[in-house]
Amino acid sequence: MRSLQTTDGVAIAIYRAFFAALSLFIALLLRYRGQVFQRFRAMEPLGTLLCGGFFASASTLYITSLANAPVANVSCVAATSPLFAAILAWLLLRERTSMVVWLAALIALAGVYVTMRDELGGGSWVGTAMALGVAFCFAGQSVSLRWFRNVDMVPAICIGAAVMTIVLALIHGLPALSHHDLLLIGAMAVVQLALPLYLFAVGARYVPAVLATLINLLDVLFNPFWTWLGVGEQPTVNAAIGGGLIVGAVFLAVVYGSRNARPGLRTAAS
Repeated sequence: MRSLQTTDGVAIAIYRAFFAALSLFIALLLRYRGQVFQRFRAMEPLGTLLCGGFFASASTLYITSLANAPVANVSCVAATSPLFAAILAWLLLRERTSMVVWLAALIALAGVYVTMRDELGGGSWVGTAMALGVAFCFAGQSVSLRWFRNVDMVPAICIGAAVMTIVLALIHGLPALSHHDLLLIGAMAVVQLALPLYLFAVGARYVPAVLATLINLLDVLFNPFWTWLGVGEQPTVNAAIGGGLIVGAVFLAVVYGSRNARPGLRTAAS
């Protein structure tokens, strides 16, 4: 982000979503070849609406929340997604969350707070509310991936990214960016969005929704690492301590929490 010439966050989101949708479609085309459009037609309308809608909503709310609150505030509030996932998974799937995983989610939330606490402050309640919406929508996306795990849900995310591109472009306009920025945003879309989304969509079919969202919090740990590797920014002591808490929480949930986890009783077919 720091290497981009433009400072228009919405424009970045538009092009990022476009390249992500294009990358996901190419990945599906390589995987299914001549049957790729059959995979789109095989999607259940409710699954497409929920998964694609939650993805587009979470991505849009994330951009708008950053305009109204500091990044640290948004990151901390968005880290409540495992808690929302636990509630939604029980309501929709009857998938119960063990006490160990609840504990791990709280530890991970504390780790995010420790990592970001020096940067907390400022912003408005609107930004905080939007960040809470990000947490809820990401949890909803994760639960919908688990609910409709009998089909490949990547096409739904591809549709969500395409719809997000069109809607934001109609609202905000489509400003011209330099070739430098387009190349960087394209690379970001593939590495930071399309590839992780593809892998997350596949993995969410096999692990409980709460655990999937909890593992996703490792992103908070890797962000300082990538900035250190890319621009030489040294991670803070708080980042190291908070990262250790997050890693410990994920380890606790994966190793011990999954032993007592009950599989979801509902799927799209039921």
